[in-house]
Amino acid sequence: MNPTRPSAIAGYENWPAYVWAHPRYLAATAASQELADALGVPGVPEVTDVAVHWEETYDGVTTSQLSWQLDFGPPTTGWLVRPAESSGPLPGVLALHCHGGNKFGGADRLVVLPEAHLSAAEARAGHYDGRAVATEMAKAGFAVLAHDAFAWGSRRFDLSEPPWRTGSALEARESQWREDGVVPSESELYNAAAGFHEDTVAKTAGLLGTSLAGMVAHDDLA
Repeated sequence: MNPTRPSAIAGYENWPAYVWAHPRYLAATAASQELADALGVPGVPEVTDVAVHWEETYDGVTTSQLSWQLDFGPPTTGWLVRPAESSGPLPGVLALHCHGGNKFGGADRLVVLPEAHLSAAEARAGHYDGRAVATEMAKAGFAVLAHDAFAWGSRRFDLSEPPWRTGSALEARESQWREDGVVPSESELYNAAAGFHEDTVAKTAGLLGTSLAGMVAHDDLA
């Protein structure tokens, strides 16, 4: 084991300072404010710099890969999916992907992509009856924004050198895999580590006055 203690929140070392600088989300209604306060949703700055990396049209749907950088953590990847022949305003949907025990990926499980990772296909098969729901909603006439949530996909924590407790639990899982003759994939290794690490993230969020659900809501609102 590395004698130097690894970061418990690698990739998110600036997260505490961000939450302390943005202590309270101001909602539009009293009911929404009550929920935001219960979850500890931090204040949300406006995101103005959104990059478009590529755009492709297939089977009547145009998909654009986007990214933007919040003031903490790694950049967010998202996809805007819409009917290919649309020219005017469309009804909009903000699509939030499931947990699914798969933090290696994120919103890619909701979108048909030219080069999808195997973990996205597995998530669709296991939780969405094999359907890419954002793409299907676009075929039905909606403009859909699907992005990686806090701690998933592009926004996942860096667990290449896991915290000691997470690392110890992961070593036990790897021993069981070896005993069973299983060679885990990159995504399986990460998801195992992320499963053990999730309570560290939740405890950190609580100490900061927020919650894991509150941070997921924050990224949705940004």
